[in-house]
Amino acid sequence: MTASTSRIDALYAIEKRLSQYLHARAQADAQNAFLSLTYLATLLSLLILGATITSIWVYREIQPPIARIIKSMRAWSEDKEVPDLEEADRQDGIGELARTFNELRTRLEWNRVKDEERTTRERAQTREMKLLSDLNEWLQSSTSTHELYEMIGTFMTKMLPNCSGSVYVYSNSRDVLDGTCSWNGGMLHEHIRPGDCWSLRRGRGYSYRSQDIKFACEHTKPHDESPYTCLPILAHGETVGMMHLTPYGDISEEDFFENFRVAQLAAEQISLAIANSKMRDQLHQQSIRDPLTGLYNRRHFIDALRLRLEQSKRSGQPFALVSIDVDHFKRFNDNHGHDAGDMVLRAVGSTLEKECDGDEIPCRLGGEELMLLLPGADVSQAEKRAEHIRAAIERISVRYGEKNLPKVTISVGISVFPDHGSIPQDLMKVADDALYTSKANGRNQVTVACLAEEDTATAVDFEKVRQELGERKEQNRRSGDQQ
Repeated sequence: MTASTSRIDALYAIEKRLSQYLHARAQADAQNAFLSLTYLATLLSLLILGATITSIWVYREIQPPIARIIKSMRAWSEDKEVPDLEEADRQDGIGELARTFNELRTRLEWNRVKDEERTTRERAQTREMKLLSDLNEWLQSSTSTHELYEMIGTFMTKMLPNCSGSVYVYSNSRDVLDGTCSWNGGMLHEHIRPGDCWSLRRGRGYSYRSQDIKFACEHTKPHDESPYTCLPILAHGETVGMMHLTPYGDISEEDFFENFRVAQLAAEQISLAIANSKMRDQLHQQSIRDPLTGLYNRRHFIDALRLRLEQSKRSGQPFALVSIDVDHFKRFNDNHGHDAGDMVLRAVGSTLEKECDGDEIPCRLGGEELMLLLPGADVSQAEKRAEHIRAAIERISVRYGEKNLPKVTISVGISVFPDHGSIPQDLMKVADDALYTSKANGRNQVTVACLAEEDTATAVDFEKVRQELGERKEQNRRSGDQQ
């Protein structure tokens, strides 16, 4: 029993110690668990605090530059001016993004500028071609060289707005070039010699200061070393003139020389127009001029007489017809040959051309018969002019071969509108009747036609003279029409 009790007490003691141990261990584990939970809560709090601080830092350091980049992209998409992003200096992802944006914007902006420049060039070329086409159309429609040169000056201000210029054209004698037109204040000489321009001497365009070796043209002196360009104007393989260009306004030397191509194209159009105009003028002159004397022919004179008659009827201004016949012209042909007779007619025609001025129109009707239209002349003025011309022809000396031909004289008759008629046929007939009177009275004199009532008395007196001269007059007119 005692042994059992001892054994029970021992077990009880062991149980007690085990219970104390387990209790102590449980307390220790609970304390450790609390400490772990405290550590975990503290760590979580620290993490939350760190995340909060990190979020604040990220917002302050990343969001503003990102917002600026987005804002710049939006402004750029709206074609607004966008400066380079300052964030490109950063050595991080934002800096890389900013640098990429700056490079992309710069490249696209460069492409846009190039596209605009190309579009501008294309528009300029289209405008140039349109102006060249219009220039050619207008120049070809001009009816006179004076009108042609006015058109050139007008068009060149549009085609070469940054250039002052002038155009020179060879005279008929081709010993000088005549100044014809200028634009934008271009200097225009009345005449220049072909040897004064290097472009004409070399046969191609010459630009002063575009090359290292330069010599100024004589027609530009005194020269101030400013740049200029001279272009020969060629048509059908022949030089017909020259175009001279200088800078106008605020234009650089480089930009000025870039006008060379357009100037060449314009010169080509101008050259053809000038050549065609000269040819047209030559054909027109051939159609209205007598080939032997150079005076106007019968057809042109009749047209001019009709026009003057209509103008005088409206204005009431008089005009006179002067009928002229070379005295004893048949003797020159019979005694010295037809060549001598032609020389006499040329000399008389040259004197008439020289003595006539303004709107006075000398003409060869045919043979040795000439006529002169004097606009605005009354009877006394016409008689004075006719006497002056008669005396001038009497003073000429015609040399044929090794000797002088006999003195040349003329008989003259005058009729005046409206005193002696109101239609061309009447005025010409009355002037011819007065001419017959001069011949009947001894030749080499001037006779003014009588009025209608006075003419009746003289008609019978000189009827014989008309009959004698009638056949020769008709024959001469036929020969003049054939020429």
